[in-house]
Amino acid sequence: MKKDKKIMIIAGEISGDLYGHPLVLELIKSGLRLEICGIGGPRMKSAGMKTFYDSSSWGTIGMIEAIKKLPYLYWAYYDISEKLKRIMPDVLVLIDYPGFNMRLCRRAKQLGIPTLYYFPPSKWSYNHEDVCDAARTITKVAAPFEHTYDIYKKAGASVEFVGNPLLEIVKTRNSRAEILKKLKAGEGEKIISLLPGSRSMEVRYMLPVLAETAAHLGSKLKDARFIMPVSSSTISRGTGITLEYINDVINSRGAKISVETDMTYDILSVSDFSIITSGTATLEAACLLTPMVIVYKVSLLTEMYARIMTSLPKYFGLPNLILNKAVVPEFIQKNVTADIISNSVVELLNSSEKLADMKNELKSVVKNLGEIGATKKVSEMILKMVE
Repeated sequence: MKKDKKIMIIAGEISGDLYGHPLVLELIKSGLRLEICGIGGPRMKSAGMKTFYDSSSWGTIGMIEAIKKLPYLYWAYYDISEKLKRIMPDVLVLIDYPGFNMRLCRRAKQLGIPTLYYFPPSKWSYNHEDVCDAARTITKVAAPFEHTYDIYKKAGASVEFVGNPLLEIVKTRNSRAEILKKLKAGEGEKIISLLPGSRSMEVRYMLPVLAETAAHLGSKLKDARFIMPVSSSTISRGTGITLEYINDVINSRGAKISVETDMTYDILSVSDFSIITSGTATLEAACLLTPMVIVYKVSLLTEMYARIMTSLPKYFGLPNLILNKAVVPEFIQKNVTADIISNSVVELLNSSEKLADMKNELKSVVKNLGEIGATKKVSEMILKMVE
């Protein structure tokens, strides 16, 4: 009798769990005898993966928060590296989270375990020498962006362009009419969605300014309806980000915002405009061709560190990075104010030509994500490695 093939998957924070969930389902669907274990979030666990740690709260956005989590992450790394040695999986699959996963990738190479890296280290400002080091360490690279494919191909990696899984993940649950009915949207209302981010520190930084922006816009756009979609995973991780906290911040800024849970794609699909914290959500909105502005703010200490220690890219929003031009307005740090953001939103909403141009550019962004079927391609790469 053939032994079960062992696959260990390590996915960091919420976005890794988002991409890992359909991958686990696809692997199980193969019908092969597989033991799938590793690190992920609630989605991957629900798909059937044995999880050693829940990584949905592992994301950090600044130096102080990162330093606070270092002892725990060092312990988790030590523990999982010991499990890696004991289990000796047929393949180690790594999803995003490069600071943790590249260390584990090097450990796997020492142990002779083949690795596949999905969403590999490829920050748009990533140092070429670092990419070359990653290319030498990783057995196979599954590139979700053409840019990622190009830099790894140039570095000599064994890489395949698989496309982006958001093309298959981003789907509405209901028809437009059903969504509007559920939201109790009035006739002629302009729906403006506000996304404060998925990490707890992002929400703490961005929620107040988004609420203030909604209050400003409410006085300028009499037909506007403001809706804030939040994920249940964001408000259920013991971080203090509760619905009560969110509503308290909104009310303290004098804003009128409806908070809806687990309706992000539905809400984005009917939004006339969206104000989005930089991250995966900007690409999700692009997939739905939702006009937007992108905002982001970190502590002054983190900003100073980033400017001194890293080479910052020209853009920070994913749609702009993908096309390497300003498809969507971006506001960062001192420009993240209610006045600046609301003025930009009003200007765009008052120009049907600018909105149409932005939607056309977003179509180009989506086209650059490849073809639907990324998850299946990655699954096939993994299964080929364990044959």
